Amino acid sequence: MTIAKHNAIISLTHHVMCDFTRLSWATGVAIARLVEDECGRTVNPKEVADYAEMARVRLALDNASLSHAMMFVQPLINMWAPDWKFAYTIALSLGTKFVTEGFHIIDIIDHLTNEYSLQALKRGERIAAGAYDWMNISSRPWVFRNALLSVALEQPRVGEAPPLLVPEVSNSPTHVLIVDQMKRTREFHRSLVLQVVPDARTKCCSSTQDAIDYFVSCRAMGEQVTLILLDVTDAESTGDQAAYGDGLTFTALLNAAMDAPTTGVGFKPVVAFVTEHHDWVQQSAELTMDDGSIGGADVLLRKPLNIGKVCVLVDGSSI
Repeated sequence: MTIAKHNAIISLTHHVMCDFTRLSWATGVAIARLVEDECGRTVNPKEVADYAEMARVRLALDNASLSHAMMFVQPLINMWAPDWKFAYTIALSLGTKFVTEGFHIIDIIDHLTNEYSLQALKRGERIAAGAYDWMNISSRPWVFRNALLSVALEQPRVGEAPPLLVPEVSNSPTHVLIVDQMKRTREFHRSLVLQVVPDARTKCCSSTQDAIDYFVSCRAMGEQVTLILLDVTDAESTGDQAAYGDGLTFTALLNAAMDAPTTGVGFKPVVAFVTEHHDWVQQSAELTMDDGSIGGADVLLRKPLNIGKVCVLVDGSSI
């Protein structure tokens, strides 16, 4: 979507937004932490979040652009701290160009800020692109998506506009698979999803095999699952933590999710492991990553979910 077209419909959506959306707030917190780590300077997360949200609206950015900007901003903060604003502005340009066509650096001056000259922005972009480590670039976006979701999930914001404000901006419609042995939990989580996105497509399964069968049918029809809320366990019925999960079926389900058709190059559904045995899983898991992912799932959350956390997960599932 062009910026001009987006600006024409901002009036239809902006009145329901708060001061900033969830990923903008997470951006503010993450950048404030980076600046403090690099040079010991304190930055107000709200100041950063305000700028990220202004960029999101004025430049017609979707959640993917915000996430990819974080992929580029980390090394730029390392280079240019404490000038987080210039670093983030350049990262926005690189991140948006990474995921969309038709964005030019002059758009920043025309629509976001004239604080920097065109020459300064071009020079900054050249330096950033030249210094960036482009190795493993195909998998890196999901590491930063998970990290941004992890920050957003620390203090989930509620009472905001739905995560997908403008349908044309989203990469795919919301399609949620809920896998849980407990019918009450499945129905509750489904109701939360529909509160956030009333027209979301939802599917509930009581076992991993049912979920794998569903992925097979989706693949046959070319349909994309964007978010998976998953708990694979016998622990609810047995009370035995040692019986928690079936590694083979869990892995098979994750493999099925990765084999499902995608709506865009490199799209990856968000897999949220949602369990009342959160602490035990966290301590027992062999593969816990710095970005918050664990054992092949993108995030680990405690049962039951709430509306704020579902909002964050749906935000991430549009990336």
